[in-house]
Amino acid sequence: MAAAYAELFPKLTVVGIDVMPRVLALAELTVAASSASDRIILRQQDVASLDEPETYALTWLPAPFIPESALAAGVPRLVESLLPGGWLILGHGKYGGSAVNDAVSRFKTIAYGGTALDDGQAEEMLRSAGLGEVRTVPTPEGAPASTVGRKPTGT
Repeated sequence: MAAAYAELFPKLTVVGIDVMPRVLALAELTVAASSASDRIILRQQDVASLDEPETYALTWLPAPFIPESALAAGVPRLVESLLPGGWLILGHGKYGGSAVNDAVSRFKTIAYGGTALDDGQAEEMLRSAGLGEVRTVPTPEGAPASTVGRKPTGT
């Protein structure tokens, strides 16, 4: 995603963080092949340890890949890292199909160490962290759900 964003927006610098060296090694291969590699920074870091106040205009957080405790600690850190008016996008499960499919999807997310959130839970998480304009936006079939929130501008 970092490479795709940087390639699409030529003035953008993208920072990608992950706690797993294996994931970062795969990302480094993708970044090396990108025409925008000079504007992509990868770091081994836990989102819960992020300490860069008012640095980013947009952040992306994929809940299905983040343990519940790290997600709970990381969302406030990301909110602090946003510039006033910046957006946080929280990717999460898309539920509302059959009860069996929803249960299997939740089980797999939790079994693999991630956090299973539905639209309401994701919206509440962002509101509780102080974001406004919170809403779950439509996503294509097969894509994860995305809930967005905006950091107040203070005006």
